[in-house]
Amino acid sequence: MKLTIFSAETLPNSKRAGRSSKNQVSFGKKGKISFSKATAAHMGLKKGDKVSLAQDDDNPDKWYFYQDKAGYELLETKFGGLFFCHQELVKTFVDAWDWNADESHTVTLAAAPITIKGDKSGTKYWLLELIGSN
Repeated sequence: MKLTIFSAETLPNSKRAGRSSKNQVSFGKKGKISFSKATAAHMGLKKGDKVSLAQDDDNPDKWYFYQDKAGYELLETKFGGLFFCHQELVKTFVDAWDWNADESHTVTLAAAPITIKGDKSGTKYWLLELIGSN
Protein backbone atom coordinates (compact mmCIF):
# COMPACT_ATOMS: atom_id res chain seq x y z
CA MET A 1 0.00 0.00 0.00
CA LYS A 2 1.40 3.41 -1.00
CA LEU A 3 -0.46 6.35 0.56
CA THR A 4 -0.70 9.97 -0.55
CA ILE A 5 -1.00 11.94 2.67
CA PHE A 6 -3.30 14.95 3.03
CA SER A 7 -2.50 16.72 6.30
CA ALA A 8 -2.09 20.26 7.59
CA GLU A 9 1.62 19.84 6.87
CA THR A 10 1.33 18.61 3.27
CA LEU A 11 -1.75 20.67 2.28
CA PRO A 12 -1.97 23.70 4.57
CA ASN A 13 -5.38 25.17 5.29
CA SER A 14 -5.62 28.80 4.22
CA LYS A 15 -8.43 29.64 6.67
CA ARG A 16 -10.34 28.17 9.57
CA ALA A 17 -13.67 28.54 9.66
CA GLY A 18 -26.48 17.38 11.45
CA ARG A 19 -26.48 15.17 14.07
CA SER A 20 -26.11 11.41 13.45
CA SER A 21 -25.79 8.19 15.36
CA LYS A 22 -24.10 6.41 12.44
CA ASN A 23 -20.37 6.10 11.89
CA GLN A 24 -20.08 8.57 9.06
CA VAL A 25 -18.08 11.49 7.78
CA SER A 26 -19.63 14.38 5.87
CA PHE A 27 -17.88 16.47 3.25
CA GLY A 28 -19.72 19.80 3.02
CA LYS A 29 -19.97 21.73 -0.21
CA LYS A 30 -18.39 24.76 1.51
CA GLY A 31 -15.38 22.80 2.81
CA LYS A 32 -16.50 21.51 6.21
CA ILE A 33 -15.47 17.93 7.04
CA SER A 34 -17.58 16.59 9.91
CA PHE A 35 -17.41 13.46 12.05
CA SER A 36 -20.69 12.53 13.72
CA LYS A 37 -20.63 12.22 17.51
CA ALA A 38 -20.85 8.44 17.16
CA THR A 39 -18.00 8.39 14.65
CA ALA A 40 -15.77 10.55 16.85
CA ALA A 41 -16.40 8.23 19.81
CA HIS A 42 -15.86 5.13 17.65
CA MET A 43 -12.51 6.47 16.44
CA GLY A 44 -11.50 7.67 19.90
CA LEU A 45 -11.32 11.30 18.73
CA LYS A 46 -11.88 14.37 20.85
CA LYS A 47 -11.77 18.15 20.42
CA GLY A 48 -8.20 19.27 19.75
CA ASP A 49 -7.05 15.97 18.23
CA LYS A 50 -5.59 16.16 14.73
CA VAL A 51 -6.47 13.99 11.73
CA SER A 52 -5.22 13.58 8.19
CA LEU A 53 -6.75 11.98 5.11
CA ALA A 54 -4.77 9.54 2.98
CA GLN A 55 -5.43 7.99 -0.42
CA ASP A 56 -3.90 4.64 -1.31
CA ASP A 57 -1.89 5.24 -4.51
CA ASP A 58 -1.93 1.51 -5.27
CA ASN A 59 -5.73 1.40 -4.92
CA PRO A 60 -7.03 4.98 -5.46
CA ASP A 61 -10.58 4.02 -4.45
CA LYS A 62 -9.38 3.58 -0.87
CA TRP A 63 -9.26 6.68 1.35
CA TYR A 64 -8.45 6.67 5.06
CA PHE A 65 -8.67 9.04 8.01
CA TYR A 66 -6.12 8.66 10.80
CA GLN A 67 -4.85 10.55 13.83
CA ASP A 68 -1.75 12.54 12.95
CA LYS A 69 0.25 15.17 14.85
CA ALA A 70 0.71 17.01 11.53
CA GLY A 71 -3.02 16.83 10.74
CA TYR A 72 -5.95 19.20 10.91
CA GLU A 73 -7.15 20.18 14.37
CA LEU A 74 -10.68 19.07 15.23
CA LEU A 75 -13.22 21.50 16.62
CA GLU A 76 -16.47 20.51 18.33
CA THR A 77 -19.96 21.03 16.89
CA LYS A 78 -22.86 22.11 19.07
CA PHE A 79 -24.15 18.53 18.84
CA GLY A 80 -20.93 16.91 20.09
CA GLY A 81 -19.51 15.89 16.73
CA LEU A 82 -16.14 17.08 15.45
CA PHE A 83 -15.10 18.98 12.35
CA PHE A 84 -12.44 20.94 10.51
CA CYS A 85 -12.71 23.11 7.42
CA HIS A 86 -10.64 22.85 4.25
CA GLN A 87 -12.25 23.66 0.90
CA GLU A 88 -9.36 22.41 -1.22
CA LEU A 89 -9.27 19.05 0.54
CA VAL A 90 -13.03 18.58 0.09
CA LYS A 91 -12.67 19.53 -3.58
CA THR A 92 -9.82 17.01 -4.03
CA PHE A 93 -11.88 14.25 -2.41
CA VAL A 94 -15.13 15.06 -4.28
CA ASP A 95 -13.32 15.40 -7.63
CA ALA A 96 -11.65 12.00 -7.14
CA TRP A 97 -15.11 10.43 -7.03
CA ASP A 98 -16.57 12.62 -9.79
CA TRP A 99 -19.29 13.75 -7.39
CA ASN A 100 -21.24 16.99 -7.72
CA ALA A 101 -19.18 19.73 -6.04
CA ASP A 102 -22.34 21.77 -5.41
CA GLU A 103 -23.67 19.17 -2.98
CA SER A 104 -22.56 17.86 0.41
CA HIS A 105 -21.65 14.18 0.62
CA THR A 106 -21.75 11.71 3.50
CA VAL A 107 -19.77 8.47 3.59
CA THR A 108 -19.70 5.57 6.02
CA LEU A 109 -16.64 4.77 8.08
CA ALA A 110 -15.40 1.17 8.30
CA ALA A 111 -16.35 -0.68 11.48
CA ALA A 112 -12.70 -1.34 12.37
CA PRO A 113 -9.40 0.33 11.44
CA ILE A 114 -6.47 -1.27 9.67
CA THR A 115 -2.78 -0.98 10.44
CA ILE A 116 0.10 -1.17 8.00
CA LYS A 117 2.31 -4.22 8.40
CA GLY A 118 5.70 -3.18 9.70
CA ASP A 119 4.50 0.24 10.93
CA LYS A 120 6.01 0.44 14.42
CA SER A 121 3.76 3.39 15.35
CA GLY A 122 0.63 1.22 15.13
CA THR A 123 -1.29 4.00 13.41
CA LYS A 124 -4.94 3.10 12.88
CA TYR A 125 -6.28 3.92 9.41
CA TRP A 126 -10.07 4.20 9.14
CA LEU A 127 -11.35 3.33 5.66
CA LEU A 128 -14.07 5.47 4.14
CA GLU A 129 -16.52 3.04 2.57
CA LEU A 130 -17.29 4.98 -0.57
CA ILE A 131 -19.05 2.39 -2.68
CA GLY A 132 -22.75 2.90 -2.13
CA SER A 133 -22.15 6.11 -0.14
CA ASN A 134 -22.95 9.68 -1.11
